[in-house]
Amino acid sequence: MKIKNIFLIVFLLFLALSCSKEKKERVAYTDIESYKIIKDYSIRRGYKGRVEFFNNKPVTLGRKNNQYHVYFYTKDLKKTKKFSINLGKGPGEIAAPYDMEIHKKKFYILDDYLKRINVYDLDGNLVNDIVLNKNISYIGGDMKVDGRYIYLTTTRNYKFIVYDMRDNKIIQKIKHKNPLYDSKDEKVEYKGKKVYQGSLEKFGSKIYYGRYSIPYTLEVYNNNLEKTNSYVDKSYNSKYNDYKYGKDFIVGDIMINSIDLHSNNLYLSYGGISSKDKNLEQPYFISVIDKNNIDKIKKIRIKQLKKINGLAAIIGVNSQYIYLFYNKYRSKIKDYITTNSDIKGGYTAILKIKNPIEEF
Repeated sequence: MKIKNIFLIVFLLFLALSCSKEKKERVAYTDIESYKIIKDYSIRRGYKGRVEFFNNKPVTLGRKNNQYHVYFYTKDLKKTKKFSINLGKGPGEIAAPYDMEIHKKKFYILDDYLKRINVYDLDGNLVNDIVLNKNISYIGGDMKVDGRYIYLTTTRNYKFIVYDMRDNKIIQKIKHKNPLYDSKDEKVEYKGKKVYQGSLEKFGSKIYYGRYSIPYTLEVYNNNLEKTNSYVDKSYNSKYNDYKYGKDFIVGDIMINSIDLHSNNLYLSYGGISSKDKNLEQPYFISVIDKNNIDKIKKIRIKQLKKINGLAAIIGVNSQYIYLFYNKYRSKIKDYITTNSDIKGGYTAILKIKNPIEEF
């Protein structure tokens, strides 16, 4: 009888461990419902930029000839309207837009070359232009607007900074542990090195920072830039340890490339590799984390994006759909999205994905 009880206890422990593992790694599979090829969009250094989500619909900023065009789309990815901005350095013009943010029905376009933020209304009329303090250099990342403050990730010295647009100065900053640039203003060799730059989002009083390099870490900060929580994703085992941001090229690579929030759930997108190693699986998935309990994790895998050589980043999320910005690099990996013979090699698209969140 004692032996039977021991076997029963061992069996129950096995079941409990199995259940806890299943709860920790819950996975839902979904499909691409539709897509829209964008022909005049140029990717910016491998991760999502110049793409926004407004009223549950995508908005893109692309260039054609000597103008930049802001396109508005319907939920079904049809273009509804656009406005144009001249290429240049004059008032209202932009030279090298790095990121775009829509805040309180205004467009904020960050120009990394001019070190300026142009503000437009929804019809493209210039409302304001903000010349950034000369102490900001090598912005090279995400921009988030919150009232009179902007949050900027940088590629030099700081993870991110908080900038007061009214007083035109940096008011808060968090230093990099391993800056990409040395103190003499000269570039250091970053290929194959760990990078502490990451994706940035701000929701309410919390700032979410998703780091690009192994270990893939989501850091949570309050308005005083005090770190209040963190989550480390261990999906990639030791065979991926050599695949740090920029190993083969600065674009692509496995990294937390975008963050979004919907209905108390954080959506973290992990996108692709630009590696030449054809034997290494190049997975793509979206982690869904309860923002009030970041140990609760769900994962979304997209059937047509089992392997990618490129980038898939979140534009926006609602209860029905996830909209992705997708940039496919030229590679021999089979494309399961389109068989359009007009598209040779790589292309850029908006993907409309069914949100399987209710299936968990």
